[in-house]
Amino acid sequence: MKTITAIIAVMMMLSGTALSAFQEKQVNTKRSATGVPAPDSLAPCITTCLMSLPEQDLSDREKEYLLLMREEELMAKEVYEYLYGLYQLPVFNNISRAENTHTLTVKVLLDKYGVSDPAKGHRPGEFSDPEMQKLYKTLTAQGSQSLQDALVAGITIEDMDIYDLQRCLEDVDNTDIRLVFENLMKGSRNHMRAFYGHLTGRGQNYAPKYISKEYFDEIVGSDWETGNGICLYCAGIRSGKGPNRQ
Repeated sequence: MKTITAIIAVMMMLSGTALSAFQEKQVNTKRSATGVPAPDSLAPCITTCLMSLPEQDLSDREKEYLLLMREEELMAKEVYEYLYGLYQLPVFNNISRAENTHTLTVKVLLDKYGVSDPAKGHRPGEFSDPEMQKLYKTLTAQGSQSLQDALVAGITIEDMDIYDLQRCLEDVDNTDIRLVFENLMKGSRNHMRAFYGHLTGRGQNYAPKYISKEYFDEIVGSDWETGNGICLYCAGIRSGKGPNRQ
């Protein structure tokens, strides 16, 4: 009788272990479907660098652009998260994490200059800027139609982002804001190259809607840009170019 009891106990233990392993597998499957969660804070060197640069007078235009880019980068992040959830294509997850860094970096400048954050109390998919709200709904709807449509939505975001950053940089004098916007634009050019590579690899092209055709061709026909993030800027290290990625 003791032997039978012992056997039953062992079987129950093994059954429990198998169930636990199955449940863990299910949890891991759910995690992989949503991608690696984006960090909610920046590398300390980014904040240190930006805070160490001179705090110059903030023009109305510069304030307007900071508010715009805070939500535009956040909108891009959340569109890419949505698209990754649909297709599990790594490029969406990778770029959503980069956009998260971008929007948090702009937040550092808002705090530095005492500007109210338009994304305070933000809930996913909801934006204080009506144009960003409209774009989020339009782009997620477009991307839901097919993977190719999702890639077009992605490259359209980068097209718009580069155009807006070009416009912003025409009126920005402050060293710290220029540094951030120039790094955001470099990131967007790399993102454009990544999406363009995926599109052309599937036999589809893209005609720019915001930047000029000449500038678009220059971007997608050139190498991936590397180095000289904000941290390296403060360390005095120059930027360069590297092989195409993603």
